[in-house]
This record gives sequence, structure tokens and C-alpha cells, in this order.
Amino acid sequence: MDKPRAYGVFIKNGTHTCRTAAYIQWATSKVSIGSCLLLNPGSADLIDSHNKDKLNFNGEVRGEIRLDHTMNQLIRFVEQIFKPSEPDGRFYIYNLFSIQQTSLSSAFEEFKSLVETGYYDPTSSLVDKQELKKHPWILLGWGCDEESFPVELRAVKDRWLELISHANIPCFGKKHPEGKGYYHPSYALYHPELIDELVSIYKLCVSDS
Repeated sequence: MDKPRAYGVFIKNGTHTCRTAAYIQWATSKVSIGSCLLLNPGSADLIDSHNKDKLNFNGEVRGEIRLDHTMNQLIRFVEQIFKPSEPDGRFYIYNLFSIQQTSLSSAFEEFKSLVETGYYDPTSSLVDKQELKKHPWILLGWGCDEESFPVELRAVKDRWLELISHANIPCFGKKHPEGKGYYHPSYALYHPELIDELVSIYKLCVSDS
């Protein structure tokens, strides 16, 4: 099987960069094989240096993304649920907010600052119901720091949950025992058993339904 590749859309606005769309591609089909809702884009960056130049010059570009730790964990998860078959299609990655930042505390600070100054619309990550309906399921995994979410981000999270409910597609994830959110896929870097747990939850909520 060829190694999966990732693609995305990036927008540059002043000093901050947003990744407004992303998916991981297996084989050649354009059909959705699943999706996830995470917190924000982290370290995944454009591979082609020419695309980086275009982003700085034009303010927007789409292209191939270098796989980061989160994407590699998502690849592990998707390939496990498809065993013994091989995936063929696109896995879509949504985020509660699109500002690219690897540090959680810095991400929240940047989010709050840009929202307060009017440079970022906190509802811009939302998609319409018809787009969500094209996915067979969605994995929830924005992390377990909901208590630290800015007020506007909590509202966006609630809007996403409403949207998923109205789209009537299966959703699942490993919830924090104290209800602080859903474990982020990158948690599997230090606790590899998370992937097996997510596969079991998937089978219970999706494939066996």
C-alpha cells in the first residue's frame, strides 16, 4: 500500500497562519472514509517551499502537507479500523479553530487576542450540515482542557455538537472521565493503547450499529 498523503488550505493574515481545510488521502478515491474534529492545527506544514512563498505573497495556498505526530496517529487509527482491507478515500480533519499554533496556552492567547481585535471570526471553522452528511462518521478529539477554553471557543464547540447532531452522523471519541473533553489523538504518542481503545469505541458506535 502506498503511504497516505495529506493536503490542506492555508491562509496568511498578518503574523498568523490559519489552516482552513485538511484531509489525508489513501489511494485514489475522493469519497470520504471518515472525519474528525480536533482543536486547532499544530505543526503540520506545507512540504513545497514554493507553496510557502506563495502563501507569504498571495495570502492563500493549497498543497501537500508534511505529516505531523497527530496525523500519524490518525493514520494508525484509520488503517486499524479498515483491517484486513486497505483504505481508499479521504479522511477529513476539522478543527474548533483554524489558527496554527503548537503550544496550547499560546494558541488560546492568540485566539482570544485575534477575536477581541476582530481579526478572527470564532465561527469561521463551522461547516454546513450537507458537508458533514457526506462523512460516514466523525471522531471527537479536541483534548481534555475544556476548562481552559475561552468563552467564544466553548460556544463554537457547542455549535459544532449541534451541527453534528443535526447532520445525524455517528460521532464518538474517548471522553475524559471527569467530562473535560475528548482525548486528542496525539495522546497516543505517550499512551499507545488509546488507538486500540478508539478502535473498540468505533466498532461499538459505528460498525456494529
